[in-house]
Amino acid sequence: MEIKPQILLFLPLSMFFWFPGSFTLLETDGGWLTSRHAALSEDGSCTVERRDSSLTFAQFIQQYAFSRPVILQGLTDNTEFQAQCTKDQLLAIFGEHLVRLSTANTYSYHKVDLPFQEYVDHLLEPQDPSSLGSETLYFFGDNNFTQWGSLFKKYNPPPFGIPGTTGAYSFGIAGSGSGVPFHWHGPGFSEVIFGRKHWFLYPPEKTPAFHPNKTTLSWFLDTYPSLPPWEKPVECTIHPGEVLYFPDRWWHATLNLDTSVFISTFLDGAREKQFPSLSFYDGNIFHPVWIKAEVSLLPGRRSGSKEDHRSREATPPVRIKAEVSLLPGRSSGSEKDHHSHKATPPSSLPEEGKVRESRVGKEGERERG
Repeated sequence: MEIKPQILLFLPLSMFFWFPGSFTLLETDGGWLTSRHAALSEDGSCTVERRDSSLTFAQFIQQYAFSRPVILQGLTDNTEFQAQCTKDQLLAIFGEHLVRLSTANTYSYHKVDLPFQEYVDHLLEPQDPSSLGSETLYFFGDNNFTQWGSLFKKYNPPPFGIPGTTGAYSFGIAGSGSGVPFHWHGPGFSEVIFGRKHWFLYPPEKTPAFHPNKTTLSWFLDTYPSLPPWEKPVECTIHPGEVLYFPDRWWHATLNLDTSVFISTFLDGAREKQFPSLSFYDGNIFHPVWIKAEVSLLPGRRSGSKEDHRSREATPPVRIKAEVSLLPGRSSGSEKDHHSHKATPPSSLPEEGKVRESRVGKEGERERG
């Protein structure tokens, strides 16, 4: 009998965006099963520095707080919080509670309320690459602290903060391929509890090319491959237990590679404390305008004091809010009308930046991240 030679074809993994296989291990996903054909491959690209628990607060302020993103590893232990975020645990406690979903476009105009169980059963699906952001519902932020407070009390936020700021939590769960398109706001931290989340970031002076109603997945498939090297974003994939810090006004978009559970801590508040009458609320969102000031906030120094004065070239400008009337149709992602969104108040208080309840309260908008 003649034996025909076999022909083996090898293709690089990077050519595949979706790939077949079995379910991921329960031990690594908390029950938020992501089938291999729905998970997104990871090419290993990372241009964000990782720092371990040896990083000091002084180093964080000097090297990262006002200048560049950084990934923090091993600074906090959230084993207990992760145990509370398994699929079975969350559904048992919060399944009947209403959650508010927002469209996954830059402006998040449309919102829908439905039971958490229904969201998990019917909407927590892999992202359709052809869907628009306005057609995609995303659960992140808009958390009712009265209902979710017991969960957030288990969370240990990053130990670092920016002096004079306070923090507010936003919690989310989303399917593979989902994410939010490019936008910007104040500084903050984002931690992955289960799954993997890829971040794309640009500094404030480098506005990325994107359509506000296209999903991050669509941008990644259509625009990202054609970017020349000098237009590529700063990027990296964040894994469970890792925390990404993003500075003030940095553009960022996210792409969940698996079904992901995540929580962000948004830093804000110093400017409201110094200028409490300069932001206004129209019944839905705050409307701030950012104004440059030639001061920097350093530990133990009063903003605006002689010893703390810095030139505009030396340090990033501090922004304060001014009460103005804005044209309709402007929204987050624009320096003309940057949204100040709602996030959920946590109970844990970091040493250098205490966590507070969002200034918008329970009825306002939420930060994006």
